[in-house]
Amino acid sequence: AWAGKAMENRSMFARTAGLVDEFFAQKFYSVGSFVGRRPCVSILLSLVVMLIGAAGFSQLQAESRADKLWVPQGTRAQEDEAAYTAHYPPGSRFTSVMLEAKSGSILDKSALQAAMELHRKIENVTFEETNFTEICVRQPGNGHPCLISSILGVWNYSATALQADPDPLATINAAGMSASSLERMLGKPTFSVSKVTGAKLLSISYIMKLDQQRDGGGYADPVGDGFEGEVLKVLGCDAPTCTGDACACGYTSDSFVVYASSTRSFGDVFGGVISGD
Repeated sequence: AWAGKAMENRSMFARTAGLVDEFFAQKFYSVGSFVGRRPCVSILLSLVVMLIGAAGFSQLQAESRADKLWVPQGTRAQEDEAAYTAHYPPGSRFTSVMLEAKSGSILDKSALQAAMELHRKIENVTFEETNFTEICVRQPGNGHPCLISSILGVWNYSATALQADPDPLATINAAGMSASSLERMLGKPTFSVSKVTGAKLLSISYIMKLDQQRDGGGYADPVGDGFEGEVLKVLGCDAPTCTGDACACGYTSDSFVVYASSTRSFGDVFGGVISGD
């Protein structure tokens, strides 16, 4: 009677709070009582509920498109990018190889011949029956059918033509290339009266077709990625040689050290780190 009279003397909000508290107390008591009487069944039911709730993780897709990760959605920047790519879709991918002379000049005939041999190995790479001439960006005119940027183009990427050349330096200077063009293909070139006399590095850039398709939360070009992967294996980049913090591809040559970068390189190096973040 006293409890009932005390309840009546409480405010409406206090009575409501008491009823809610009593309701949940009864429910939690029932749950606790069930768990105490049937612990194994309780554990099993908890695991089942957890697995049902976790089933949605199988439908998650990791987003790797830079425009989706770093550009706010619904902005003018994304609209402009969509308009641009609709008219000028990306159509090429690159593999760049840099050869650094171990001693002397990379333009010495022996070093150029070793570079030409390396180029031949890259041209012979295949991935799923696709070779370089099938995946490369074509160039018009005579000479090599693929678009390649390198000083080796002076001999049309022909080992026979280079072998027959008694003075490769004279041939390079007779090609009529400007100093800026030579500096684009050569690293640390030296000149004398506007003629190149040597260089420390030589680059070869291969331009290939990009055939990327939407794949989950990103884009994929299986043939291009696969071909570049095989090229990097030929260069020994899967087993690099390191001196301190500096690493180079493991390609064996008496003339030069090989460094390489390709379209897939960024994803190979940083993809796992970004996904982990």
